[in-house]
Order: sequence, then C-alpha cells, then structure tokens
Amino acid sequence: MEVVETKKERIYTFDNVKVWLMIMVVLGHTLIASYGSSNTIVSYLWFFRGIYTMPLFFFISGFFAKPTGINLKKLCKSVLLPFIIFDIFYIFYESLFNGNYTANWTVPSFAMWFLIVLFIYRLIFPLIIKVKYALPFSILIALVAGFFPFVNARFALSRVFCFLPFFLLGYYVNNDAFFSKIRKKLFEPFNLRDAVPLLCIVLFWGFVLYFRPNWAFLTTFTQCYGENWGGQLLVRISLYATAVLVGYYVLKMFPNRKTFYTKYGGRTMGVYLLHGLVVLPSAYMIFRPFEYESNIHRILMIVLPVLISLIFFARPIDNLIKKIF
Repeated sequence: MEVVETKKERIYTFDNVKVWLMIMVVLGHTLIASYGSSNTIVSYLWFFRGIYTMPLFFFISGFFAKPTGINLKKLCKSVLLPFIIFDIFYIFYESLFNGNYTANWTVPSFAMWFLIVLFIYRLIFPLIIKVKYALPFSILIALVAGFFPFVNARFALSRVFCFLPFFLLGYYVNNDAFFSKIRKKLFEPFNLRDAVPLLCIVLFWGFVLYFRPNWAFLTTFTQCYGENWGGQLLVRISLYATAVLVGYYVLKMFPNRKTFYTKYGGRTMGVYLLHGLVVLPSAYMIFRPFEYESNIHRILMIVLPVLISLIFFARPIDNLIKKIF
C-alpha cells in the first residue's frame, strides 16, 4: 500500500460522532445485568448500538495514529495510568453492587479493556505498520483467533486481535492512496442512497436476531468459535462486514462542521472513566434485569443512567481528568 502525505485539517465529523458513540457506550452498559438474555429487545439494543460503537472508536484512533515519534511517557500517563487506576477501582466498586461478581485480575474490569487494548496498539503500531499488507493480515489473524479457546477475555487478548483491523483501517483510510475515494465519500452528507443499504442491513440483522438473539453478544469478540466453528466463522465475517458498513454510514450522518455539541467530542475520556459510578448501581441495585421489569421501568433503566452520565461531559470534570492524566 502506498502511503501519501496529505494536508490535515480539523475534521469535525469525528468530534461530533464521538459524542454519540460515548452515549452509546453508556447505553450499552445500562444493560450490563441483562447480558446473555434471550430477550429480543435486549438483543436488538445491544447489537444495533454495539456493532459499530467500539469499531468506530478504534477506527478514529487509528485515523490519527502516527507510525513514528511515540512519546512513551505521555502514552503511559494518558492511557496506561488511567487503566491501572480505574481497573483496580472498578474491581472493588462493582463488588459493592453485584453480588455475583468475582474479581479476576486477568480480565480487565468494567469497560476498562478499551484502554489497555489502545495502549498496546499505540505501543506496537510502529512495528505493525512495517508489515506488508498489514490490514488484510490483521483480518486473517482476527478470524483465525476464534479457533483458539485461550484467546478470550483474559488479558483482553481476543479484543487485541479482533479490533486491530478497525484501528489499521482508520490509519490507511487517512494515509493510503488506495482509500482516497472512500476517504472523500466518508465526509460527504448522508443521503437517500446511503439510507437504502443501511435500512437493508438493519432489516437483515433484525430478521437474524429474531431467531438467534444471542448472536448479538458476539459483537464483543471475546468468545472462541466452539464446536460449531464453521458457522461461527461465517458469523464473525458477517459481523466484520456489518461493522464496517454501518460505521461508514453512521460517520456520514454527522456533519463535518462545528455544532453545539462538537466541543464535547474532546471530553469523552471523563465520561468513559466515570460513567460506571452511575451505571453499576443502577443496573444491579435500582433495577432488575431487563426481562423482569415493566415497560416503564425498562425505559427508565436505560434513559436515567444515560442522562445522569451526561454530567461527566462538563468542563470542570474534563479539566480535572486532563490535569491528572
């Protein structure tokens, strides 16, 4: 792949979409006590916000990745240090509300896996990018990883392999001549020609999840294929294709200009680190699992934690997080 130098301008699309993605992260975690549920509504909510949320976060991180000049001290302070502090914190905090929680020091605690995976990517990126055909090779590794049972949630190993293609895709879309047309279309306004295929994808997966609701949770990429490796391999391939396409259309929905919420795009770290303070007691103490609640309580168990967590976008909190890390 031929890497080209281009003039970099502020891309407000990413600031705008990151606000939405962070809200989707909070929304997904409001259902943490209902994970694995066969309830179709839970499956729909999890899948149609989860299939693109973390892939897009990694895509955006890769888009701005630099293959040289890594500041290890800054990387450790801004990514590794908050991971260590909040990983330990949430081990104890979740145990206060979740009676079934068992601390496992080999598995990152509540939501913290993203930071350690991002740290690994940024640390080894200068080496990865030297590999010829790094992107297709990373896809192959992500697919093959499902055949090995030890590649699972422990040490976030499965996620390290399975989200790497999205990180690399972001880098190549920004820097490689091969993706120049895609890069141009990515920041064009969303239109009817985009709505039709997106609607088809939603209808297709809505039909699939009606019969296989548990497939929605495969978007976490923490499980191996198991005995039905052929079918699960095809499912993972389908999930990758869906994540790329839906992520593409979601990005196009957000304008590449300043809006009233653009400024919050740079304040997502505080929300990410702190939203568990609200979500965990809500999920495990205030509300019961989704399938046992009434419809009005189902709405409240999703809406209230999300609205309360919005306070973590506030400038004082953002300033405090940036000052510490």
